[in-house]
Amino acid sequence: MEKENIKNLFLKNDIPIQEDIVLAPFTTWKIGGKADFFIIVLENSDLIKICNICNSNEIPLTILGQGSNVLISDNGIRGIVVINRISKISVISQKEGGQGIKKIITPRLENSSFSDVNYYEKKIMDVQVKVSSGTSLAYTINNLLNQGITGLQWFAGIPGTIGGAVYNNIHGGNHYLSEYIDNVTAITDKGELTRLNKDVLVFDYDYSSFQDNKQIIMEVVLILNRGNIKKAQKAAHQLILKKREHLPYNSAGCCFKNLTLEEKNKYNIANGSWGYIIENILKLKGRRIGDAKISERHAAFIENIGKATSQDVLDLINLVYFTAKEKIEITPSTEIFFLGFDSKDIAHLL
Repeated sequence: MEKENIKNLFLKNDIPIQEDIVLAPFTTWKIGGKADFFIIVLENSDLIKICNICNSNEIPLTILGQGSNVLISDNGIRGIVVINRISKISVISQKEGGQGIKKIITPRLENSSFSDVNYYEKKIMDVQVKVSSGTSLAYTINNLLNQGITGLQWFAGIPGTIGGAVYNNIHGGNHYLSEYIDNVTAITDKGELTRLNKDVLVFDYDYSSFQDNKQIIMEVVLILNRGNIKKAQKAAHQLILKKREHLPYNSAGCCFKNLTLEEKNKYNIANGSWGYIIENILKLKGRRIGDAKISERHAAFIENIGKATSQDVLDLINLVYFTAKEKIEITPSTEIFFLGFDSKDIAHLL
């Protein structure tokens, strides 16, 4: 469909749309080319409408929250890019003596830099909280702690929105967000709303089934707790301070997934963190291409130290990938999402 026809289609449906907007300012890496079309969404009804228009007319649609955990091509993104700023938090029920959600345990969190902040939280009361997908994670954590609701303190200091947090099943300390998920309301590829209970969703390390089913997360219901608020606030504060001390600015987060326990044992590697491997085995810490640099603070992070391009970052990721392949016969799995790239340039990283 011609660009003018696409623009008119959205304007006819009373949805303000902009053309050729540079996306770099909307990402934590401060990297990325232009979106063909750009929309900021504040209401669920508009998000549903946009999904319907795109699906009916086969227009590519990309949803961004706060632009963390993504690398956008220097060539930009074709079709519609939506910045999701739908923000709402509401407590919908609470019940004393709740059982909560069963914890997922995987060995990949055993080397977490933040495990020492972890503590056992006694379940006092199940509190069901509904959060819209565009709500800032930091705002959600602070808002709920101020209401005496605990559970999300483990994720303090992680940039992004609730929608992105569910999509990636983020982890903080020894915890996954999926431990606290009850159900998710999403928009299907037919533009219909569906409520998905946790038992039909698949969650794992840095993974949710939304990465495959292509449904758009609209809101999530969490089961949290009325726990020890002072202890939770202290843990959140400690996590934020640790991240400020150890993690770099102008990055997308960790670029590589930790090794599995089986991989660690098979290759006899002491620490499954790629930060450890890149620094101590590959000796690539501090390596720079253009204005992209493997961080001195944490070698699994790549920083934009000036005007880095997505190609600079991709070249560094490839340097790690092929050096590891040659030196230790392991290739890392990437933890970030590549948007707008030609599939042939990134296929080996996926």
